[in-house]
Amino acid sequence: MAVLKNGVSRFFALLAMVLLLSGIGMVIQRENQLALWEKARAEVVEVAVLEGEPPRYAAVMRFDDRRGTRHRYRSDWQTQPPDYRVGDEISVYFNPAEPSTLVVNSLSGKHLRAMILLVCGVILVLVSVAARRPDMGEERPRPAP
Repeated sequence: MAVLKNGVSRFFALLAMVLLLSGIGMVIQRENQLALWEKARAEVVEVAVLEGEPPRYAAVMRFDDRRGTRHRYRSDWQTQPPDYRVGDEISVYFNPAEPSTLVVNSLSGKHLRAMILLVCGVILVLVSVAARRPDMGEERPRPAP
């Protein structure tokens, strides 16, 4: 039984390491990417109502790039209830070569996928530690007198 527990523990520890390193790598990659993008203030001009039950909402925003060109963007992020109201200002990053590629400047906007991997990695670290602990009902060997 101890060999099986040790193998399970090692498997979860290895999987946790992969998830944690992937999450850290994603954060670094995104920060490097955003360093090359432009930052702008976007204004919510509409809250789109998407069909479904219950309905979901997506912010439609406009922003100006450094040359003064105005762009319009509908968020892929859908919420219930709406996250934003018409007139709200949002800090965003956008790719100057392709302004339709936009990221909201918030922790979840920039790093949601990485955060999911990091949380799963931490959970698996805890599982691997728990798998190494002896069961409560198991009798432990006593040292020889």
